[in-house]
Amino acid sequence: MIFSVKTTTSAFFILLFIIGSGNFATLLISENNAETKEQWVDHTHQVLNEASLLLGHLRDMEIGQRGFLLTLNEDYLEPYNSGKKESLVSLERLYKLTSDNLKQQDRLSKIEKLIVNKFNELHETINLARQGKLNESMAIVNSDVGKIIMDKIRVIKKDFTAEERILLTKRKNEFHEVNQAISTWYISIGLLMIIITVFGAIVIQKQLVKPLMLLTAETIKFGKGKRLNFQSSSSSSYELIKLTEAFKEMYTKIQDKSDNEALYREDLENVVDEKTKDLKSAVIEAEKANAEKSRFLANMSHELRTPMHAIESFTNLALKIVSDDKSKRYLNNISTSAERLTRLLNDLLDLAKLESGKMNLDFTKQSLTKVVQTHIEEIESLCTDKELSIVFDNSKSFEGTFDQHLIGQVITNLLSNAIKFSPIGSIIKISLNSQTTMLQGHNQSILELSVIDQGIGIPKDELDIVFDKFIQSSKTMTDSGGTGLGLPICKEIIMAHKGAIWAASSNDNESRLADDSNFFGTAFYVRIPVTQVIEK
Repeated sequence: MIFSVKTTTSAFFILLFIIGSGNFATLLISENNAETKEQWVDHTHQVLNEASLLLGHLRDMEIGQRGFLLTLNEDYLEPYNSGKKESLVSLERLYKLTSDNLKQQDRLSKIEKLIVNKFNELHETINLARQGKLNESMAIVNSDVGKIIMDKIRVIKKDFTAEERILLTKRKNEFHEVNQAISTWYISIGLLMIIITVFGAIVIQKQLVKPLMLLTAETIKFGKGKRLNFQSSSSSSYELIKLTEAFKEMYTKIQDKSDNEALYREDLENVVDEKTKDLKSAVIEAEKANAEKSRFLANMSHELRTPMHAIESFTNLALKIVSDDKSKRYLNNISTSAERLTRLLNDLLDLAKLESGKMNLDFTKQSLTKVVQTHIEEIESLCTDKELSIVFDNSKSFEGTFDQHLIGQVITNLLSNAIKFSPIGSIIKISLNSQTTMLQGHNQSILELSVIDQGIGIPKDELDIVFDKFIQSSKTMTDSGGTGLGLPICKEIIMAHKGAIWAASSNDNESRLADDSNFFGTAFYVRIPVTQVIEK
């Protein structure tokens, strides 16, 4: 069966449109499902966070009560009053968040009754103290009634949290399964596009390129005055068959006229004039045919580039044709997820190399001050939106032996975290010093780098685990959008330098920050030896 170029091209584009529309609809449904799963994961995180806040508010009430009983100063009741108010708000939020879970609602009901008892116990001791009956108030405190109530609340809260963590694991798995299905679908689309491209190339080669090459060869022979041998091809397109037949007809006419010249030799002059005119006409026709062929080739070249362009821009086509904001948000989420996945894979590869010892370290003696200053300048643009200031004294050069690229990666990660969790208009302080201290069991000269922000801080019991893979602080995991690999990579790099890295927070009373009223957030300290012993 013979198809025209127009028919073939139209069918190709219709096929692309059908496949593209089907893929887009499938991906849209999958993205809706993924978004729902992700919302449930976020919902579970909110429940866990609110449960922790509820317990914290109750502790604040006890702190306020004890402060008042010790001083009889009404100002010390501020934590008590605010804790009471916020605990009721947290309890109400938990009721709403777990409205779909009868078991959790039952646990909250038990907790609510215990909280009422706790309120009564605290209120009674405070009223007795206000009436001057401090001994009676302290007797209630020393009776451990409040402690027993809090212990019961903690037990129920532990069961409450355990069930939510089970739900969190389940929902995370479901979310990852949906994302895996979407990734598999993308791979399938890519393979399908490759197959369509190869098939299209074969069809174009068979219907257009090969017949055009044969016609071009015959045209060259015609230009050289050789006898032509036209070969018809059933696989050629309709337009090429017609073009070949026209060219063959033209050649036959020219050949017939050339053969008849011998019959008119007697009237040579007239015949020559007549034949010259005929020949000129034939040449004009040949030139016209050749021009038509050239124009046809130019048009087909454009037509061949069009489907290739369509294939290359297929991934961006959806964004251009979608008009509603919801679909655009889904497509942007696809792009954002892809970027996160790329960063996650890159981080995993770096971490795997470091952990396996396959990362080659280039130890050279250089100025750590200059390296820090360079990375501050590279990341300073991120401070503009939040109006942050970076304070760093670069007047003194501290030199040491280290891998500039990897230490630079540590500096960038620590600065990025500081910028991400710093409030608007705050200050990030970077310090460098050298000293002699114990490091990995040896007394040696070291360089110490510190990055201190004024952010929300890290709970004391989480200062060590933030360096574990895929672990984030409970205060930052909800909004950070990170992978939980930045700090583990920093730790592996510093360990490869035979150094040490740790975190401190104003939430920790033993921290250096506790005595610094200007900086009350989180600090990261890095120590590396001034001289490295290179192992072969």
